[in-house]
Amino acid sequence: MLAMEATMTLGLARPSSDDPFDMLRTFRAQRKRITAVIRRLEMDWPCSAEIQCRLAEYITDAFTAPPAKGRGGPIPLLHRVLDRGFDAYNAALLQSDDQRFLAFTDAAFSEVGRVLAGVTVTDRDNRTWAPSRGAPLLIWLGSGGNQVERCTLQSGDRTQTSAAITSAVAGFALTQAHREILMEIRHGG
Repeated sequence: MLAMEATMTLGLARPSSDDPFDMLRTFRAQRKRITAVIRRLEMDWPCSAEIQCRLAEYITDAFTAPPAKGRGGPIPLLHRVLDRGFDAYNAALLQSDDQRFLAFTDAAFSEVGRVLAGVTVTDRDNRTWAPSRGAPLLIWLGSGGNQVERCTLQSGDRTQTSAAITSAVAGFALTQAHREILMEIRHGG
């Protein structure tokens, strides 16, 4: 376990699956109460299912963190990130479809950046994964049978900032068409 903030501890284990869809099925099975919110987002924005899958591939469900609302034991960071995104989407219910989609992506991506700022993962061969580099953790873990030795917080590492990680996650999770849509929404289009 890695101490992150005064109230947050980040853990790391093997992902539950090599398949991001399996990770998302687990999340959905545990979140029956928000099924309507998930369906509404996916009906409004079918591409959001692909974005969720890409998020699962990027951060996996290997990282654990306290729940965003502070109740209960550690949960997969993927679940916390999706909870934040769906909460933001639902909170924007009275806004346009476009604004709700923007709320979902901004909240999910920024949560990854906020929680993983300064974090690196090192395998037994001393190869490092850093969330701001744009490479998904699932692929890194799968290459060469990586066995994770440690997860460290590099507080002086300016490349692992929240903003850099948020940008890297968005760069991986969004296609060019998604980025153009979100840019248009941000600029009132």
